[in-house]
Amino acid sequence: MFAQSTDPNELAPLLAEAAWQRLRSLALSFAKLENFVPLMPGAFVPPKSDADKSKSATAAEDSRTLAREFLLTNLSVVFSSEQTQVLLLMAAYPEDSPASLAEKIGISEMLLRERLAALQQAAMVERNYETGQYTPTPAGRAVQQFLQTMIKLMAGKIEQELPEIFKTR
Repeated sequence: MFAQSTDPNELAPLLAEAAWQRLRSLALSFAKLENFVPLMPGAFVPPKSDADKSKSATAAEDSRTLAREFLLTNLSVVFSSEQTQVLLLMAAYPEDSPASLAEKIGISEMLLRERLAALQQAAMVERNYETGQYTPTPAGRAVQQFLQTMIKLMAGKIEQELPEIFKTR
């Protein structure tokens, strides 16, 4: 189904890389903007909470806090029901245009493109600007496989255990 198989064990590093790409993009944008509008202290890194901590320990803690916040932000975009629906549909119909995918979901093409833009910002899909096609990144493919595996496992549970629940009533 996919052009390139991704090991499910690679999901964490791929999602971390996707979050890093988003943070990197924002940092580069802010670095350019800083020439015109100075950033307030703590705009990227949270302000230090304890003045007694060593500088290196605080920097490491700040990095972990920032990493956690960006991972959670990216994951909230990627694993929302609307975005997972788009990723799963892209896996099922990899050659379809955004207009065709929108029709299959039953939403406007404009709304689908907004969802694709959010996935692109989260580094889950990339856009070929010449053709207008969107394709999953390695992180996007790993998430697609992860979602498909979860759906398959859940379907198996439903098929096995749900009839037993109704038998006992």
